[in-house]
Amino acid sequence: MAGPSGIETLAAPLVNLGLLLAVMAHYLKGPLKAFVVERQTTVRAELEAARGLLSEAKAKNEDLTSKLEALSAEVSALSSQAAEDARRAQDRLVQAARQAGASVVADAQAAAGAMRSELLAGLRKEVALRALARAEDQIRSKLTGEERARLRKEFSAMVERSQ
Repeated sequence: MAGPSGIETLAAPLVNLGLLLAVMAHYLKGPLKAFVVERQTTVRAELEAARGLLSEAKAKNEDLTSKLEALSAEVSALSSQAAEDARRAQDRLVQAARQAGASVVADAQAAAGAMRSELLAGLRKEVALRALARAEDQIRSKLTGEERARLRKEFSAMVERSQ
């Protein structure tokens, strides 16, 4: 007797495998189909959610971009306004400094004029006092005793008349 050939030994396992696959296909077809449909539905739902999130993100991005542009314009406007305010403040300070300078100069001129007047009055007084002292010295040196007596009498008479 010859041993079974290679096909005969494989035939039974192949039939068994075919039967197993047929039974599995029969019983697993429904669950596999349900799984694939459910997975397809889940993927579609996730894809729709991702599209919704993407559209929300795009809308937020556009909103933030427009707000950023508006903010940039506002910063630019504020910067130019601050520069203009600074220029005006500088102009006011320069004007106030000029007025203060003019006031200081006017006050200094007035004070100098008053000091000049005081100095001239003092100099006149000093010159007059020195002239009187010198005249007195010259008169005393040239006056004789008789002239002194005569001057005393005239002075006494003038004092008596004034009383």
